[in-house]
Amino acid sequence: MDLSSASEEDNPSFDFNVRVEELLQNRTPASTIKVNNWAENKFDSWLETTSFPYLSFEDVEYDRLNYIMERFLCDVGETLKYRSMHSVITALNRKLKERSLDQDLFVTKRYERFRRVYDGWLKEKQASDISPPTNKAGYITEADEERLWDSGVFGISTPIQLLTTVTFLMCKVFTLRGGDELKQLKSGDITITKLKDRCEVWYRERRSKNKQPGLKSINKERKQLQHFDPINESYSRSFSFVYQVFLSKSHPKVSNPESKLQLLQHCLTLKKVNDFQEAKVWFCNRRVVGKNYPKELFEKAMEEAKIDHKGRNLSLRSIRPSSIHRMAKNNVHPEKIRKRTGHSSISAMNQYTR
Repeated sequence: MDLSSASEEDNPSFDFNVRVEELLQNRTPASTIKVNNWAENKFDSWLETTSFPYLSFEDVEYDRLNYIMERFLCDVGETLKYRSMHSVITALNRKLKERSLDQDLFVTKRYERFRRVYDGWLKEKQASDISPPTNKAGYITEADEERLWDSGVFGISTPIQLLTTVTFLMCKVFTLRGGDELKQLKSGDITITKLKDRCEVWYRERRSKNKQPGLKSINKERKQLQHFDPINESYSRSFSFVYQVFLSKSHPKVSNPESKLQLLQHCLTLKKVNDFQEAKVWFCNRRVVGKNYPKELFEKAMEEAKIDHKGRNLSLRSIRPSSIHRMAKNNVHPEKIRKRTGHSSISAMNQYTR
């Protein structure tokens, strides 16, 4: 098949350039596009205050980029924290690579001088403590969890109590990061089998921070996680028990394993029901919980249990590192922990296992 003479004019009804631009936009997340535009506007605003004959970052010549980026770093860098400046530089670098595949501020040899200057600037900023140190998140202890149960914050008696408990246990057992990963859960992602003396739980990851769509996801396997809950005197506080109660109070369309509907729903059907215990369905498919809703439930639970979550820097995302920390303390093999959490390497989770 000879394609040498093919052109866009062969198919006048198809706008090739528009379609290609759409695909390129799909490749870049909206949040990244927002940062790119912010960085470019910041650079262009700075250009207007200089005597350079360029109108925007797009016009800057490659041969002059070393000097211009150094000037930008020195002029604007005094007003920015080093993390903010790094966001600007990496965003401008993305724009640069869009212009030409062989141009990269962090790789191309011609920009080695800028890299040395930038490295020195970063070290100076970091050493001067202009940017405050990151406040490391605390761990939720077993005593904290016991307190949440004993104070009546956790339980199965009311819709809010049940929703608070099941979201906490999901993050704990499946080491989820929080709102985004909770929101996308569906009933078919979790299966429970009751054995003689324990319940077997299987969780199949749908999508996470490390499993974004596109080329990078093709060769990555989704995380599959096995968990066991012993059937003993503490079974009523296990994930298996709480989750099955949660399913029994959810709308059949949601709890069906074949359902394509998200699992976590608001308890809107109860606005006209006086007695929760008499209602067959507590959670319906009228409105899926927002990604911030589990966070709000967590904060309210901590306050009701009188746990100082602000002083200890505890949040919904603290449940994941707390689970990793507990497993490490109980001498679970690091490779087993890595497979459970989905980290790319053991070293990547070392900060939680110390």
